[in-house]
Amino acid sequence: NLIDIYTVRAALEAHATYLAAKHMDEQRISDLQGRMEDMGSSLANKDFEGLVDAHNQFHLVIYAAADRPRLFDLIQRYMAQANVYIRLSLTVGRGATDPISEHKDLVQILKYQDSEAAGSLMRSHLETTMHELEEIIQRQ
Repeated sequence: NLIDIYTVRAALEAHATYLAAKHMDEQRISDLQGRMEDMGSSLANKDFEGLVDAHNQFHLVIYAAADRPRLFDLIQRYMAQANVYIRLSLTVGRGATDPISEHKDLVQILKYQDSEAAGSLMRSHLETTMHELEEIIQRQ
């Protein structure tokens, strides 16, 4: 189930990020930076619900910018199916210690509206998370 969900997520979300890059403006970049600040505050306060929410909102800001309502709807459905895995990644995985660095890199790429690099980084981000989660689940 993990592999299926993350394989679909990587395809959908990388494409949405690719599309969104050309639509990034100062307001959207500011929204993304705000969500990163929320992630940092939530992590510092050990507010894991807030961390998960800020993380998901960060991603949704990007996907909404693609301006493809059906794609956005599919992404939301798969994110909901991945919720338990997202939580695991943010509480036990690399997201538990540093949920911000990869997101910061993505914001920098989006500022320059580099579609190819943004889509590629999103795919890499999700595939790395998938492999990390596989290892965590196998250890338990």
